[in-house]
Amino acid sequence: MPRKSVISNLSFIYLTTCCLIVILSVKLSSAFPSGAPADACENLTPRHTGAKAITDHSPYTLKAISNCILM
Repeated sequence: MPRKSVISNLSFIYLTTCCLIVILSVKLSSAFPSGAPADACENLTPRHTGAKAITDHSPYTLKAISNCILM
C-alpha cells in the first residue's frame, strides 16, 4: 500500500511542476498585443528586447530534392 502513495505523490509533484512551468512561461513571455510592428516586415530585423540581428552567413545550406516527398 505505501508504494501507491509514493507514486501518487510523485504524480502530483510532476503535475504541479508542469503547471508552474507553463504558468511562468506565459507570465514571463512578452509580445506585441496587435502583432509585429509594420517596420519589422520591411527589413526582417528582430524587435526582441536586447536581441541583435545576426549578420554572419548561415552555417546551414538547403538543398531541394525533386524526387523526394516527405510526409
